[in-house]
Order: sequence, then C-alpha cells, then structure tokens
Amino acid sequence: MNDRNRIVRIANLLAGMAGLIAAVLISIGYFTISYKYTTGSLEAETEINSRIFSDLINKNPEMWQFEQMRLEELLMRRPGSDQKEIRRIVNLQNGVVAESVDPLSPPLITRFHPIKDSGITVARIEISRSMRPILITTALVACFALIVGLIIFVSMRILLFRAVVKAEQALRESEEKYRYVVENCFEAIRVFNETSHLYANPACLELLGYEWEELKGLDGWAVVAPERREWTRERGIRRLYGDDRISVRTVLPFVRKDGKRVIAEVAVSLVYMHGKPAIISCMRDITQYEQVRKNLQENKEKLQDALGKISELIQQVVTKKDFSVRFDNPNLTKCYNGLDCRKTICPCFGKAAMRCWQVAGTFCGRKVQGEFAGKIENCEKCIVFKEACQDPFCKIGEQFNNMMHILETKNNELQKAYHELQNSQAQILQQEKMVSVGQLAAGIAHEINTPTQFIGDNIRFLQDAFTDINRLTDNYDTYFSAVKAEHETEDLLNAIETTKDEIDLSYLKEEIPLAIHQALEGVERVAKIVRAMKEFSHPGTEGKTLVDLNRAIESTITVARNEWKYVAEMETEFDATLPPVPCFPGDINQVILNMIVNAAHAIGEAVGDGSTGNGTIRISTHRNGDFVEIQISDTGNGIAEGIRNRIFDPFFTTKAVGKGTGQGLAIAYSVIVDKHGGDLNVESEVGKGTCFSIRLPLNG
Repeated sequence: MNDRNRIVRIANLLAGMAGLIAAVLISIGYFTISYKYTTGSLEAETEINSRIFSDLINKNPEMWQFEQMRLEELLMRRPGSDQKEIRRIVNLQNGVVAESVDPLSPPLITRFHPIKDSGITVARIEISRSMRPILITTALVACFALIVGLIIFVSMRILLFRAVVKAEQALRESEEKYRYVVENCFEAIRVFNETSHLYANPACLELLGYEWEELKGLDGWAVVAPERREWTRERGIRRLYGDDRISVRTVLPFVRKDGKRVIAEVAVSLVYMHGKPAIISCMRDITQYEQVRKNLQENKEKLQDALGKISELIQQVVTKKDFSVRFDNPNLTKCYNGLDCRKTICPCFGKAAMRCWQVAGTFCGRKVQGEFAGKIENCEKCIVFKEACQDPFCKIGEQFNNMMHILETKNNELQKAYHELQNSQAQILQQEKMVSVGQLAAGIAHEINTPTQFIGDNIRFLQDAFTDINRLTDNYDTYFSAVKAEHETEDLLNAIETTKDEIDLSYLKEEIPLAIHQALEGVERVAKIVRAMKEFSHPGTEGKTLVDLNRAIESTITVARNEWKYVAEMETEFDATLPPVPCFPGDINQVILNMIVNAAHAIGEAVGDGSTGNGTIRISTHRNGDFVEIQISDTGNGIAEGIRNRIFDPFFTTKAVGKGTGQGLAIAYSVIVDKHGGDLNVESEVGKGTCFSIRLPLNG
C-alpha cells in the first residue's frame, strides 16, 4: 500500500508539472511571438519613413531643418495603421527637429533608423510604441493556458492512475506466473543471506531433503559439504558486501539432511530483497551425470590403452610386414571347457585358449564347421565369443584380431598367387622368347645361308685352283729333277709354259687372295650372327647383372635383321659413354626384339610393296641423370589415339589373326616397369610414326 501511495503521489506531481509547464510555455510563446512581431513592424516602419525623409532632404538639403510644420505633417501620416506612436526626427546634436506624440503608457518599445543626405547620416527617425497591449493580451493568454494546464493535469492524473492500476495488475499476474514457474521448476532455486534462507522452491527442498521450516533457519552455506564450506562462505560474503558482483557457474558438493552427498551444478547471482542484498542460487543435480562422467573417463582411459596397443600392433604390421600380430585378450578361454565339449576330433580340443572362430574344421553345433568367413556370423552368437568380447575394449581388440586374421589369410593367398603369377609370367616370357626364336629361325637360317654359300663357292674355287697349281708344281718338280741329272730340259720348259697357259696362272694369282678374303668375310658374318644369337639367348639369371646395353641392342638388331631389312633402313645412335646398366639381359633383349619386330611390321603396312621406298627404324641410347633412355622410333602408320591407352594390355593387338599374340607390348611393359622399376612411354602421330621411350634406372 505504501508503494502504491508513493506511486500516486509521483503521478500527481508529474501531472501537475506537465500542466504548469504547458501553461508557462503557452504564455511565453505568445509573448515572444507578439514581441517579435511588434519589433519587426517597428523596424520596417522606421526604415520606410527614413527613406521618405531622405528623399525630402535630398531635394532641399539646406532648409529641411526649418520646415518643421511640413516634417510634423509627414510624421503624422500613418496609412493603414491606427496604433498610437511617438515619432521624432532627431539631428546629430540629439535635438528634436520635429515630432508627433500620442499618449502612451509605459513600458515602451523604441526603434530608430538613420536619415541620410547623399549617403551621409544627417539625422535619425525614432518610433516608439507601448508594450501594454502585448502584456495585457499575454496575461489573458496565460489565464487560458492555466485552464489548459489544469485540463492536462486532470487528464494525465486519470491516465497515470489507470496505468498504475494496470501495472499493479500486470505485476500481480507476473508474480503469480513466475511463482508458478519457480515452484514447478525442476531446478532447485534458493535465496539466502549470511544468516538464513529467504526462499527455497520445492525442488530445492527435495534435493536437500529439508522441510522449509528446517531450512529457513540455516545460513546459505550450512548445506555445502564441509571441504568446500568455508571457501564458499568466504566467496559469498565477498559477493554480498564486497566488489565481487559477477555471476558465476561452478560445481559444488552438498550434504542432504539424511547425510547423503549430492553434486550440483550451481549458478550464483546477487539480488536485492526488500532493499537488502541476497544471493540467488540455481542448482541442478548432476550426481548421476558425474558418476557417468567418471565411468566415461575410466572407459576413455581403457579405450586409449586399447587403441595404443592396437596402434603399436598396426605399426608392427606396417614396419615389419608381420600379419601374425594379435591383440592379447585376457578374457580368452578354452572353448571346450566353456561348452563342455569332449569331441577329440576338434582341432581345438585339449589345447591352450585360442580363437576357435578363426580355426577351420572345428566341431560345433554337432557338426564340423568350415572356414572363418562362413562361420563367424554363428560364432558371434556363441557364449565363448561373447565371454571373450564382454568388455567393449576387448571386443574392439577381437575385431582387430579378426581383421588381422583375414589380412593374414588374404596375404598368404596373395603370396601364393603372386608366386604362381611369377612362374606363369616366366613361362609366358620363355614361351614368347621361344616363339620369337622360332619366328626368327627361318630368317636367321637365311642370313647364315647366304655367307655360307659364297664361302662354299670360294672354297670350291680354291680347290680347283690348287688342283691346277699342283699340275704346275709337278712339272716344276720334273724340271728340277732333269736339271739335277743334267738331262735335256727344253721339252720340260715347254710343258711348264703350256701348263701355265692352261691353268691361267696370272688369273689364279689375282683371284685366290680375293677368294680367301671373301671366305673369311663370310666366316665373320656367320660368326657375328652366331654371337648375336648367343647373346640374345642369354640364359635367365636370378638377379640383375651389369650389361653393355649398346652391344645387347646391336646383337638384337642382327638377330632380327631378316625381319626389317626388306622394309626399312636401320639407323642407330648409341652413347659411347654409356655405363653398364644393371638389368636382366635376356628380358631386355626380348623387349628390344619385340619393339624392332613391331616397328618392322608397322613400316611394312605403311610402305606396302615398297614402290615408295623403305621406311626407317631409328634406335638411340643416352644417359639422363640416374637413368638410361632407349628410344625406338619408326616411320609406320602410327597408333590411333582411341587405342593408344590399351596397347600395353595383355592380348590386345591390331595385327591380323595369326600374326600377333597381343603379348609383346604387355610383356615389355611388365619387364620394364614391374621388373626393372623403369618407365615405358609411347608417343605416336597417325600417318607419321611411333616412338617408344624406355627408361632404366642406373642404381637399380
């Protein structure tokens, strides 16, 4: 009630001040406007009259001061104005020259303006009016303003009173609403000071286990756990009476009436109740949350430990390539004990604890089980598996173990498949080499047959020549014997001359060295082909050996000569400073052979019957940093862009049926890239030719 009376008094005061201010502002406003209007009209009138008298003086500058009657007549003229005024013309000595005076009541308003003769001030005109009419009118307006102010006062008083009543009603409704909210809030709310509790909602009483009559007599810190009580009390006192007014959130332990401890999240703020400082504390019971958080922290530590162990195992797998590592599970048991199994045919029976779900051929469910992948779904329902995975971290470990079992199994299968693939590749490579040798056999036989033929022809010529020479030597022997016996020799000399003519000795002396030279040249050509075949068919080695790459390529060119000599010219540009290259010589020879044969076939398709001339195969070697590069180019038709990315695929070929197996470039790619760690690239332009680039590492 006191608050309401105080509000009403303040409302009356505000309404009265509003009415008074309205009355004063209206009165002052009217007076200001009237005063400014009067002074403005006076200034305008003095200026007009000044101009009139200035014109009169300009017409009679010497005698104007003596025309008093005329001046006064002019002063009395007031067209359109019936106001009473005092008008005077005053000279420079402040003497009145002429005047027109009406009776006026003070106070007066006076305005003046100079009168000039040819721009020089010679006098001034003064006009005065009374302010009494303005003051009287202002007083009347003030009376009217007071009436208006009174009306405003009454109106505002009524409006403010209604607003106060409405505010009281809204405050009551708000108080009831917030009381309902606080009373039914799940969070515990209490208000206290240093001596007692001022308020506690039902949730707070339930949380602390007190009745209100019991709690209100306790100070705010009596319910805090002893280990935090004094610290909390010190902070609370500083908040009540010191400068620590910031709202804070914290977690505090509390002691219920029955002695049980609860942990609550607390939000504390400073409020005022009945003009005195107090503390409002909102509490949320997080006892279960803290227990869950503690359990989560323990589980987190276990999880980190398990992940750390698994990470170490993964690192061991990565660094040592050991797929047999396993997570050590202490919950692992002997399956035959857990299942009371006595089947001695089971591979797990009688052995130490093992992961029976990873063992093939176990006897479970009255039948022999298969491999891991086929039975794991059923094994996960088995009590042995569940006991091993009862701890979620052990379950993670067992999932890792299952993954490692799969990886180990697959790795073994891949290793087996890889070895089989290596054997198959070696067989395919050997078969390809044998096919190549078979295809080259006829050409090599032809290459050997040509020098063999002219070797035989020359030897037969030498045989005939030696027969003729033997006839001549026999005649010489007969002649020498006759000379020694001092017989007649003329007939013998004639016989020698006849034999020389018959065997054409001069011809034999000229042709025999040439035949010997040609025979030796043929032998060298055959030897070169044999050496090339020997080097080309270099037996495979377990490891790489240092090879003179230029010589290996020359040997391969020689072996394949019959494939290219009819369609192409061979150009070589070998780097003489090329160091020995570590490689598998038989494999590299096979790759070069495949490239040369492919180039010869491509040029053969391009030149046709040879009417336009032969093409060109160009082979070059050079060093590029830590690599040796071999480039084999031809002037064939090139490779279409659409199939360029498929030429290294196994069994892909563009040749006619029966002319190619589709294995040559596939084997070349496998040998260069997979076996030697090099690169095999192709550049081709349709209609111009193709260039294959081989890069072999020198440090391989």
